[in-house]
Amino acid sequence: AGATLGNNPRRDRSGDDDGDFGYEWKDQDEDGVDFEWVDITELVDPFTRDMEENPVADDWNSGLLDLGWSFNFYGEEYDQININSNGYIRFEESDYIYAIFAYPIPDEGDPNGYIAPFGTDLDITSEEFGEDENPGIYFYSDADEGYAVVTWQDLPEWDSDGETPHNPQTFQVVLWRDGDICSAQFNYADE
Repeated sequence: AGATLGNNPRRDRSGDDDGDFGYEWKDQDEDGVDFEWVDITELVDPFTRDMEENPVADDWNSGLLDLGWSFNFYGEEYDQININSNGYIRFEESDYIYAIFAYPIPDEGDPNGYIAPFGTDLDITSEEFGEDENPGIYFYSDADEGYAVVTWQDLPEWDSDGETPHNPQTFQVVLWRDGDICSAQFNYADE
């Protein structure tokens, strides 16, 4: 089940209308909203700091990963995502690697084309990476079913002392397509 860590996820604070895109924000307290954690840890190996190629580091990007299906986001069709260690995904390659703090989209500037279930500075380089048995960032996509999951598991928030993990977080974004409808669901692990 999904549970909010701390405060509710940030809504777009710009107050701008999303035009003709029809996006809505709902939380688990509203009728008809069911959240279900999607466990992908047994399906794929995580991205970790111990990998030989492109090891996870502070402000890390995965590079573009194939979905195997297309996701419509603000009128653009995307078939790849870029996972960032700071709790967000992008639909395009970018040099922007830092934490996302509720920038309005769409916008002509960078960052753009992102979904941030927990966009904050996560310190994946801590020697105490996490106490969970499977810490890391997981990605799974099922082209036949038209869904993808990215899970950030037991990643500590950045701490200025750099000595101890701070408030480890586990959360995920689930993307799916049902005909012409594309949705993103944020899930937060119970503490």
